[in-house]
Amino acid sequence: MNENNWIEEAKEFFEQSGGKDYISGDKLSKKAQEVNKRLQETIVERLKDPDIELSLKGSKWSLQGHKKLKDYIWYRSYYKEFGQEYPVVFGIGINKTGLNFTINIYNDAINNDDISEKLGEIIEQVLLNKKLESKDRINENEKYKDYGYFKLEEFDDTKFNKVLNIYKNIVYEINQKIFDQTIEKFNSFLENPKDIPHLSFGKEGNFYTTKEAIKKKFEEFLNNPTFENLKWWDESINSANMQGNMTNLVKNIEGLTLEEVKKLKNDDELKKVKETFEKIEELVFDNDKIKTNLTYEDVEKGISEIEGMNATAKELAYYIQMENDKIPLVNGMTTDVLSHIEKVTQIFNGEELKTIQSKIKQIKKKISIPESNFEFKSYYVVDQFFNLLHKVSKKDLDTNSHKELYQYAYLFANLTGKADKKSVDKDDFIDTLKKGKNIIYYGAPGTGKTFGVKSNIEYIVEDIEKQFVMTQFHPSYTYEDFIEGVKPSGLTEGVMNFELKDGEFKLFCQKAKVDEEKFLKENDFYNAIKKYGYFFFVDEINRAELSRVFGELLYSLEYRGKSGKIKTQYSSLRDEYEYFYIPENLFFIGTMNDVDRSIDSFDLALRRRFVWLRKDCDYQVIKNNIQDENIENYVKACENLNKYIVGLDGLGEKYQIGHSYFLKIKSYIKNKITQNCMNELFDYHIEPLLVEYLRVEYDEKGIKQHLNEARKEFKLKKDNDTNS
Repeated sequence: MNENNWIEEAKEFFEQSGGKDYISGDKLSKKAQEVNKRLQETIVERLKDPDIELSLKGSKWSLQGHKKLKDYIWYRSYYKEFGQEYPVVFGIGINKTGLNFTINIYNDAINNDDISEKLGEIIEQVLLNKKLESKDRINENEKYKDYGYFKLEEFDDTKFNKVLNIYKNIVYEINQKIFDQTIEKFNSFLENPKDIPHLSFGKEGNFYTTKEAIKKKFEEFLNNPTFENLKWWDESINSANMQGNMTNLVKNIEGLTLEEVKKLKNDDELKKVKETFEKIEELVFDNDKIKTNLTYEDVEKGISEIEGMNATAKELAYYIQMENDKIPLVNGMTTDVLSHIEKVTQIFNGEELKTIQSKIKQIKKKISIPESNFEFKSYYVVDQFFNLLHKVSKKDLDTNSHKELYQYAYLFANLTGKADKKSVDKDDFIDTLKKGKNIIYYGAPGTGKTFGVKSNIEYIVEDIEKQFVMTQFHPSYTYEDFIEGVKPSGLTEGVMNFELKDGEFKLFCQKAKVDEEKFLKENDFYNAIKKYGYFFFVDEINRAELSRVFGELLYSLEYRGKSGKIKTQYSSLRDEYEYFYIPENLFFIGTMNDVDRSIDSFDLALRRRFVWLRKDCDYQVIKNNIQDENIENYVKACENLNKYIVGLDGLGEKYQIGHSYFLKIKSYIKNKITQNCMNELFDYHIEPLLVEYLRVEYDEKGIKQHLNEARKEFKLKKDNDTNS
């Protein structure tokens, strides 16, 4: 295409060809690809700003593989710091009107009309003094506006950089306004607080009163440290870390075995637990009064020197002084939320805002706590605000009570695309769905197979309750459970009645058939699966005897729709003309651990009808989810351990440790990742798994030898191997 007039040629092309059908490789599709390539080259040539990332997946000249040409090509670029799911983007497009530069909402990141509308209002407020024109989009299917909208006859660098710089200048301002709106709605909620999802303020509820009672129960235990007087622990300390429950607390601190803990009597004395609790009390109190100028950092430093409690000690230190309201509760949730706030806003700029407690105080200043008739402590209120930001998800947007609070909280929490998920690659998942409708994710335990599939489906579909069902196969799962079978239906005059009943897969197929035609008529693949796609998800699929479960369904799995119709085993009990088929809008997805001995149940006839995708340990997921100065060395230790396991005779690649196991280190971190943390992780999570792997190939002596060698591989480098 001629360098000087390619824009004019592109305009003419879209004027004449937009919306036309094409066949891959024909003249029309080649021309569209040529325009697409030329626009991409032009953008790459000029977009040199290190803060802005161009999404090369953003090209939309066709409908995701469906054969109808769009009437434009559009690329999005985004503020690199926030990630590609950031919902306010710098758009660069070309259509029959020419080139367009915009600041606009990225709808795929929002996926909710109400939230997009609120974001649009905020963008308009921010741009009010920028004197930028706001226009409706040309695409009549779009509901939202573009901002800073320029139509150009040629690529004008001055105008291009003007819009780009405005985009860069406003992103933090937009984020701040979203946060301010969240605070404003939260303050309104505090005027008449109650129990709603993620916020526990019910006067009749037991959450707050249970927390208030901890100090009294704590003191009762110190006065009489019996096993009976510690039974409040599990009800009162809500640690996500199972190592923090009462059984493990007693086991670890007292140095007992699990069987010995089970044999303890109510009046048995727990001297070491008492000593540990006294150390925590000394951190907080001085002569029964809370220490002057006590900070969370003081408490954390002291707790790091106390063995046996880890994160639960921080919660205990907070609750025994909650009535004094001097130090905040800091746990994994708190640090995650503070990290997010710091990343997307500039609230914590300033030398005086470097400690965790100073940052929490800064948030506390923004929260308006009622002056009268308010029974809740201020740091508890802040903790609940953090809890909302940490746990809010898309399903909360349908909440009728305090709807706007959830909308703004979700919008803020999802600025980096992580409100509903921690790590999901939607584009790769959609590409996989295009390859086949029967998919198996396999790999070692802990590699995120189930989490990844569920998160992707939950993110994509419009109605999760209708379009998704999950089940787990097991050795006694049968064809009758899956497709249909004769089952008891009650008694009549003492005689058992039997009835032909549909199984869960057949019932789900019938539900999917309602939307099958709509699915086939929808041109956009993403919209098709979002609105009309149905997902039947089987966890641990290989644990059942699959040939018996699937029966004659092998044919229907391969040939979808009415062309794959079959008569089932029990069809003779129904209308003779009734056939069964799997609709074309149903996706069958399974997961399996390929170390499971039952993997052999997947015979060759079944295997060839599935797309197989291996999931291995993803070390990047570990880096993305743990912020720590030793993270690189920790990941290297994880890699070394897996290399050792893979190299063992009788084991191999499928026996590697998955990243979800390595992420459990977060439960043991005090100040930073240390060898002590890693030793605990190995003892409680990795060693039991390795024993199961090794016992098939080695005797007791060999198992012990390889466990010792594995432990040596799971080490930090010496210069970082500290116990602080």
